[in-house]
Amino acid sequence: MADKPDTQPEIAVDPYDCGPEACSITASQLTAARVESADPFEAMETYFERGWTDGLPIVPPTPARVADMLDAANIAPHEVLARVETRENVEVTAEKLAINAVMAGAKPEYMPVIVAAMRALADPMHNLHSHTATLMGAVQVAIINGPVRQRLNINSTDGAFGPGFRANATIGRALRLTIRNVLRSVPGEFDRAAFSHPGRFSWCFGEDEEESPWATVSEDQGFARGQDTVTMYATGWQSTIVGDTRDAKELVHNIGWGARQANLSGWRHMNDLDKSNFSSFRDGRKFLFVTGREHIRVLHGAGMDKRAVQEEIYRCFTAAHADLPEVAVAKPENILIACVRGTAMYQTFFFFPFHSSNPITRLIG
Repeated sequence: MADKPDTQPEIAVDPYDCGPEACSITASQLTAARVESADPFEAMETYFERGWTDGLPIVPPTPARVADMLDAANIAPHEVLARVETRENVEVTAEKLAINAVMAGAKPEYMPVIVAAMRALADPMHNLHSHTATLMGAVQVAIINGPVRQRLNINSTDGAFGPGFRANATIGRALRLTIRNVLRSVPGEFDRAAFSHPGRFSWCFGEDEEESPWATVSEDQGFARGQDTVTMYATGWQSTIVGDTRDAKELVHNIGWGARQANLSGWRHMNDLDKSNFSSFRDGRKFLFVTGREHIRVLHGAGMDKRAVQEEIYRCFTAAHADLPEVAVAKPENILIACVRGTAMYQTFFFFPFHSSNPITRLIG
């Protein structure tokens, strides 16, 4: 398999699909070059050979499939969704995004989510160029809120971070394939990751709104309960905090101090950067905790709302300590808390934020 793509992926011509001729008004507007193959398996091998995949099998993006994606999002093929000036003004058009969404195995009904996520990635304060090129191997995480989770079967309950859920896997993969194939974040070009990360195949999950007693991530960003949104979050590394104490004060301290101790050099590095080039991101930079149901029950059961938890973690992050550097967090509201079910496991995941990125939330549809 090629280490990096020759060009951007072309549309596969399948004799059992609609072939090179237009099969719909949208398909007639597609401008990507065609690559002819005898069957889908030959097409897939061609994509491997040309470096257009992430190493996993793909669905050949025929004109009909690409048009179905675009029609599902009611978007024209030529519409520009993202532009990265620091990569020679490379553009992500709706057509290019749809091609990669088909390749990822996404259903057409997922496309509005994928479009909204790409718009969020393109926000200048998300700083897409930096965290898709860094040595850190940062990961782009999509957090989904609203009824769309249930309509599309986006998992927000047990196993939400793992395999087995088509919507989660293919929405995240569509974004990552686009970052690879259109924005050229491939090893040897813009992807400079030293170790990289399995989350760079795909990372997308829904928030468990039904069982959580707290406001959702999207509500914290100013959106109303019941609105469909996607939040894009860039993270450098993650740690898990496990503890079955039923004492809420002890638990929140374990979560806050556990996260602070997780990577001392990481905090020092972020603080040094804040003093130089990246202080403009500090006010909007957020520190993500994804908390399971059992931890929430302990905290909520003791009368702690989300604000109280944010304030306690903020105190843990900023309290004077002889050996631990203070965390460069601007205010308690910058402690971002999402909820997943995680039945019976007393666990919270902490996501270290990429230093020069802010999470961005966009409406879906």
